[in-house]
Amino acid sequence: MLKYKLSKEAEEDIKQIFNYIKKDNKSAAKSVVMKFKQTFELLVDLPQVGKVIPSLDVPGVRIIPARKFANYLIVYIYIGSEIIIIRVINAKRDLPTILNTEFFK
Repeated sequence: MLKYKLSKEAEEDIKQIFNYIKKDNKSAAKSVVMKFKQTFELLVDLPQVGKVIPSLDVPGVRIIPARKFANYLIVYIYIGSEIIIIRVINAKRDLPTILNTEFFK
């Protein structure tokens, strides 16, 4: 059975997103994190649902918008029996630069 695992970077992303939203609305912050977790669980059931982005130049990495919060992207890779959540990133950020310089170097 598949399971998901968060990278240290993804854990930090989620923490930062939660803290940022919590400043205005703690309930909304909890809701966003819950939707992230629901998206992670979806990946366990359907690991290939995310889109491969060839321009990222990182083989096997897939991206899926967070459920109900499409402005956040879940970046993951499916290896063996594990889904590794690499990052949780705001869609406005420069994804190719972040992935090509941070996680895989």
